[in-house]
Amino acid sequence: MNLNWQSVPGALVKVSVGGNHVWGVNAGQDIFRWNGHGWDHIPGKAVGISAGSDGSVWCVNAGDDVFSWNGSSWNKMPGALTCVAVANSNSVWGVNRGQQIWHWTNGAWHAVDGAAVQIDAGEVGWVWC
Repeated sequence: MNLNWQSVPGALVKVSVGGNHVWGVNAGQDIFRWNGHGWDHIPGKAVGISAGSDGSVWCVNAGDDVFSWNGSSWNKMPGALTCVAVANSNSVWGVNRGQQIWHWTNGAWHAVDGAAVQIDAGEVGWVWC
């Protein structure tokens, strides 16, 4: 199968695509957003990032702090996570250092049965961990 991959400049260790949005994090924990021609450096530091289908973006930093993008800056959110996954603004999931799974609903994190070290969410409501 030939997919005609196109190389773009940059060196990311994490990348997330949601809708028409591409976000990434490099080895220095710097955050970048693809503008269609190159990468825009976004203030802040992250070890993980997730972009939802509606443009929602959340990230976690090395201190397990959680942030959501408001279009111009990061809002610090409650909780402590090592991994976050965004399907859309109404479907955000996370995992903490204790491997507990959390779902963001009505402005708060709610524990979900199970255990995981990583999680991902799709726009059709599927969550995998």
